Amino acid sequence: MRTALGLFCLAFCTAAGDIDLLKIEAGRPVESFSGFYPLGAMLNPYRGGYMWSIPEGSGSSVVKLSPVRVKPLTRYSLEWKLEPAQFMKILVQTRFPPATPALHLLTFENSSAYMNLQKELITPAGADKMELEIVLFGISLKPKMNIGFMSSMILREIGPVELNPALEKWYGKNLLPVADFEKFEVGEKNRTALGMMPFGGKPFSAKVVKHDGRNVLRVNYTPGDFQYVTWFTSELPLYGSAATLRCRIRGKGRVQLMVWWNRPNFHTIFKHFGFFELTDEWKEYQIGIGCDDPLTQKAAAAVACRDNPAEFEISDISLVFDKPQSIPNKTGEKK
Repeated sequence: MRTALGLFCLAFCTAAGDIDLLKIEAGRPVESFSGFYPLGAMLNPYRGGYMWSIPEGSGSSVVKLSPVRVKPLTRYSLEWKLEPAQFMKILVQTRFPPATPALHLLTFENSSAYMNLQKELITPAGADKMELEIVLFGISLKPKMNIGFMSSMILREIGPVELNPALEKWYGKNLLPVADFEKFEVGEKNRTALGMMPFGGKPFSAKVVKHDGRNVLRVNYTPGDFQYVTWFTSELPLYGSAATLRCRIRGKGRVQLMVWWNRPNFHTIFKHFGFFELTDEWKEYQIGIGCDDPLTQKAAAAVACRDNPAEFEISDISLVFDKPQSIPNKTGEKK
């Protein structure tokens, strides 16, 4: 029953171009849950919308919505009318199954005022489903507590990602200064020569070593070292495009993959993906991401260590922007 209802709502809403997330969640039968709250279990009809309340049961700060169908390389707008509780901070993340890392979409705090929030998001190549996840923090959450009011939550399709003539020769190519470490001599540890971002503070240890017949980069990180092993692209108009980050890595410890949107004379936007435990075996991680920040002048790929000691080796890393389909305009020309 649950699956049939969900698929009916998804098909109906997608055909209309808009996905009514509140309608889907409010109409979904609530089943048992643990470690998170389904949004539908928190909605109580009230004055044409829904009071947002903490249900009884296992405590959690994580709220999950059911997967919805999306199109790859497509621009969407998340449009959310709500009045959250004062001092409560809200983090919104997306996932594109089967990839499991959560992508930071936005974080905000509101002073108990009714607001119409709108946030653009761009789906990566190959995406056909998307999951939204909300993390609540900043206040103490208690059962039966009202934490806000929602009147609408719509995922609106804007249109396909368009070809950018300025990126024509860059589509499908790795934009980072390195793809692997085969061209470097074993023992090379000059971070500038290795194409890494310059930084201040206590440096981590990094050098090229031989492993399984290949030259790879070995990094030793101790808490207190600079946290990010980072490579930047050159300056390019990346806004409105979608990319795929790939990193083949092995080792010990816990790390996090990141993509940065670097902006001129303004703070960098850091897109975080969930921490994961490294293994002795080589694994390639692949993450799709859309550049939704109009101020972006260049991007970066980073392996973040944070406050955990780690020793790892990277054999391959790339950030490739995917070429969208050309779209005919009204005159029949390709754009």
